[in-house]
Amino acid sequence: MVGTPQQDAPTGAPVLLAMPAGERHAGVLGAALQRQRLHVIAVTGGPRSAAAFEAALRERLQCSDMEGRRVGLFGSGPAVLAVLRVAAAAPAVVAAVVTCEGRPDRAGPALAAVQAPTLLLLGADQPGPLAAGRTAMLRLACRKRLEVVPGGVDEPAAQHALAELAAAWFASHLAEPPHA
Repeated sequence: MVGTPQQDAPTGAPVLLAMPAGERHAGVLGAALQRQRLHVIAVTGGPRSAAAFEAALRERLQCSDMEGRRVGLFGSGPAVLAVLRVAAAAPAVVAAVVTCEGRPDRAGPALAAVQAPTLLLLGADQPGPLAAGRTAMLRLACRKRLEVVPGGVDEPAAQHALAELAAAWFASHLAEPPHA
């Protein structure tokens, strides 16, 4: 299901959040983004596969309220692949990307095509995803950063740290003018 803009959301740049329904840090992330005056649009609900998230994101980007706007994309878990693939396919629209957890290395050739500044977020207790994040960093040719927060992403302190890092990344990069 494609989400709709949150009620009373700020009118700043839109950030599409692609994450499984019930994602544990969605509320913390949404609040951090709204403090940065960003417009939060959830793409949650039924999609659980990367392909379903990718279709939902592409559909949302085609909506009339997105016309002419540059957006940020956030993906967690299975949505990481979708966010990276959509960013690679729509460089004129996607201005910033943040992924959390997941396996960004599985985006394959799309990684080299991503032009938007990209932040990969991981918890320190995730050895598999941490290795995947490092592999993805080697393939990304855009401005990029890998941030590892202490502990696991389920811990409240880590959730807040991840949310603040993502919000700062989007606020910084969505404020930049489009690259020629």
